[in-house]
Formats: sequence, C-alpha cells, structure tokens
Amino acid sequence: MKFMFVFNARNRPRYVRSIALGLLVSSLVAGCVGTSPQTTVAHKIADALPRWIGPAEHYEVKVDGDTFALGRGHVRRVQIDGSNVQLSSTVSMDRINIDAHDVSFDRKARTVHRIDDVAFTGQVNQGDIDHYLTKARPDLSDVVVRLRTNDVEVSTPITVRGYTTTVSVSGTLRPSVNAPNKLDFVANGGSIGIVPVPARLVNVAVDEINPVLDLSRLRFPIMVKGVDIHNGTATVHGTAIISEQRF
Repeated sequence: MKFMFVFNARNRPRYVRSIALGLLVSSLVAGCVGTSPQTTVAHKIADALPRWIGPAEHYEVKVDGDTFALGRGHVRRVQIDGSNVQLSSTVSMDRINIDAHDVSFDRKARTVHRIDDVAFTGQVNQGDIDHYLTKARPDLSDVVVRLRTNDVEVSTPITVRGYTTTVSVSGTLRPSVNAPNKLDFVANGGSIGIVPVPARLVNVAVDEINPVLDLSRLRFPIMVKGVDIHNGTATVHGTAIISEQRF
C-alpha cells in the first residue's frame, strides 16, 4: 500500500501549514494510518525490553510526548511496567516500574542516545529472595531469609564450643554502605532460643550472609536509595542508568 502526501504551503495561512506539518510528522513516525506515533514508539520499545532489561511475563509501555517532538527524536516521558521479570540469571522481581524523562533517540538508527532521569521501583517477593539465595549463595544453604509483614527475619545455625543451635534475627534490608547496588540485612535484635541478643553482636554474627540481594550484575545499573518491607514484599526504590540502546 502506498501513501502520497502532497501539500503546497505557498500562500496558505500559517495555522493551515502547522496542521499539515503535524499530519506529515505523524505519518512518518507512526508509519501507518490509525496508529498514533506514541503507540508506535511504545510498541518498538516494548519489543526491545527483553534485550535491554530481561525476559518478562509481560511488559507495558506508555510514551508521552507531542508529535512534533517525536519527529525530532525526543520523548517527554516513558513509563515501563513489567511483571515477573528475570533481570539476570540470579535476580528476579515480581514487578518493576521504570519512569524515564527526557528521552532522546535517533529514529533512523533506532537508537536511544540519552535519558536524563530514570526512576526505578521493583517489588521482590519471597520466591525472588529464595531464588537468589539458591542460585547465587549456595554457601548459605542452611540460612533462611523471610520477608514478614513489616520486617525481615533471618534464621541461621551457629556453633559454639561444639554445640549447634539456630539464631533467629529480626531486621530490615538496606543499601550496602559501600555498594548502593547491593542489599544488606541489618539486624535490630535477635535471640538464641528465648534469650535476647543485642543488635550490635547479632550484626557481627550475620554479616557473612550479606548481601542478600546483589543487583550489580544486571543489564542496566541500579542505585538503590531505600527499601520498604510490607506484607511479605520488599519494594526497592532507586535510580537506573540506561546507556545507549537499540530498539
């Protein structure tokens, strides 16, 4: 199917020329009648996400930007939602959200050149934690990390003078002091049986289990700013760095 767009701008009112130019840009970006430029760009980005981010059960992409800006290779905002995302061979997340602003791309080369601001949110459930520990930390086969209603519990065996018992420790997850792309368990107290143990001593004892989630080897870097624990889910908040990518 061929389309021909003929327009003589000479002696036409300015508003008529603007409308015609808008229609022409829409046709060039969308590539077909009946599909908005924003939807076309969103579909192209969604097709590239398994390569950019990782395989997922489902990706949904929303593109915000006016038609003229799209024709010049600029998008005001791109929102990406993913479910059951495999970020690496060891890291998976139940849901992710990426909110990118001021995205510049080359339409002909189909390459994203620059993204000024990228916010990242990821939800980690119990299965994601178990998957990571099994795949990445086989040395912790006797350690159990549980996401509870409002905190995290770690149970680990310890041996003192030939006697082995289990220490149960409550705490939370925080970005590592030396590596903001890793999550450490930080204890706020623990117990041996019914005997309470000070948090300072507990943190020394459980330090070997850290990190409980390493995000440093993903396809795109994530800098974690904070973690919320609620109803058995850890929500990771941070920023992402997405370098030049093809779509």
